[in-house]
Amino acid sequence: VGTNIKLPQLHLDLPKKKTKTTFEVLFFNLPPEIRDQIIRLLPFRSAMNLRQVSTKWRAAVSSNASAISKLFLVRNPLPSLAQTLYPNLNQDMQYIQEVGHRHGVASRLAAHIAKWLSQEFYLHKSREQQHHFQSTKRHIQQRLVPSLFAAFHFFEMYPKHLLQHNRSHERHDSLLRRHDVAEFQFERASMEFYSNDILLQTHEIFDIIINFVRRLLSPPSYYGFWERSLRGYLKKAPRDQVYAAILCLGGLDVVVQLANISDVMQRRSAVDRFYASLPRTKKSTPAVQSTFRAEVSRLFHHKAKPAAGSDKTGSIVPMRGLGEDDLRLLLPLLPALNDSWHHTAEALLLEKMVVGSRGDIKNYTQMLTELI
Repeated sequence: VGTNIKLPQLHLDLPKKKTKTTFEVLFFNLPPEIRDQIIRLLPFRSAMNLRQVSTKWRAAVSSNASAISKLFLVRNPLPSLAQTLYPNLNQDMQYIQEVGHRHGVASRLAAHIAKWLSQEFYLHKSREQQHHFQSTKRHIQQRLVPSLFAAFHFFEMYPKHLLQHNRSHERHDSLLRRHDVAEFQFERASMEFYSNDILLQTHEIFDIIINFVRRLLSPPSYYGFWERSLRGYLKKAPRDQVYAAILCLGGLDVVVQLANISDVMQRRSAVDRFYASLPRTKKSTPAVQSTFRAEVSRLFHHKAKPAAGSDKTGSIVPMRGLGEDDLRLLLPLLPALNDSWHHTAEALLLEKMVVGSRGDIKNYTQMLTELI
């Protein structure tokens, strides 16, 4: 065999390495009219999530906001109650988001109340028991959501109307502490928007809301004294003014945020810190102001395990933009928790002849029986 034989050289054309092209690059290489058509057909929630991806996506969605909103409203007309309580001729994307947030809070609170009824009254603990309760739970939620939506509006407008009442009456401090229905005229400013049916339904479940808020900051009622002591549940219930501040200054947003904190003692500690940080002096120092802001952030961005259906984004704005001067003025003016809503609503129901007498209005026990 000769040693000088040369083998032919093989030239293999290996495929070149492909550069990765992201979906964003591919999408924005499309013609603008095709891009807009795709974005306009997206479901509303998907479009809202897409705005969080990048500034480029945010701009693309925002430029088609009007078309997305119109398509959403055609497919999902807003309930008449929402349009009555929050009228707005320009029903744009922001308006839909705001109404959707309020409805979401009402739905989550209804779920929390249904869970509370299951555990407190039925003593359901096992998964099988909770599974059998699902149909009753859905019925409770459907019954509660419209009334809780109206209650959200009532507490949302409460600080505004109370401030207006304060500015228009020189003797506001003594008037608000009396138990005469006529002196809670500022509550009528919100209630006038409610239909007779919604006013009656909300009035009948109002005690359930109050009792649920009280139970949030108390240990489970089925624990005995020794079990409460072993678990560290011997702390006394907060003062009535604390509950009034939670509802009248924080609203149902705050109630849902507290319900999302699973541990009772953590929930109670968060409320204590929050209430202690509310401004009370005539002029707060920078240290007090920073403490107030820190405690608000600490309470409403608590890293607890969220409940089912809860808002995980932490986007709820606490105190609805009330300034420290407003809080300092409102805190001592808050009526007792059992005085807010009840007297005014009952007077309106009788005045409008929705019911013949006070005895025709279902009490707390009757409403629990109807719900369960």
